[in-house]
Amino acid sequence: MIDLITMKSYNFEGAKGETVVEVPIPAHMQEEAEAMRQEMLESLSMYSDQMMELLLSGEEVPEDLIHEVIRKGVQEQGLTPVYVGSAYKNKGVQLLLDAVLRYLPSPLEREIKAKDYEDQEKAVDLILRSGQAIRRHGVQDRGRSVWSADLHAALPRHDQEG
Repeated sequence: MIDLITMKSYNFEGAKGETVVEVPIPAHMQEEAEAMRQEMLESLSMYSDQMMELLLSGEEVPEDLIHEVIRKGVQEQGLTPVYVGSAYKNKGVQLLLDAVLRYLPSPLEREIKAKDYEDQEKAVDLILRSGQAIRRHGVQDRGRSVWSADLHAALPRHDQEG
């Protein structure tokens, strides 16, 4: 698998593909990978004037800017990153999950609303309170901690305060 953002190639080893090994891009694929990367950057530049200027001036586009533009495009529902992989022996699944964490919004970054119990047309802001509305789960991913959140919207009952 070749990552066009980092221009690195990955192999998945082990009985279940659990070991991700970074290897150089095979020489016979290098030219095609560079052409595809350029095409990808040109498409992404439609979402960023800064990226467009870098490409027009022939400068290298920093990885951080590429990720920033992809995240913006995904959240505006203007583009969809494509990853290859297989659930069989988990090949590519790790990189796909990394992309989900990197590009999709966290529930904590969104406004959370519910319908008012008395007036279904009225929206009610839900305020997240520690231990009441959010439960966090820690996951180890290749030696680093990754946090995800399960939202449990706890609407206050009318006979309770808070």
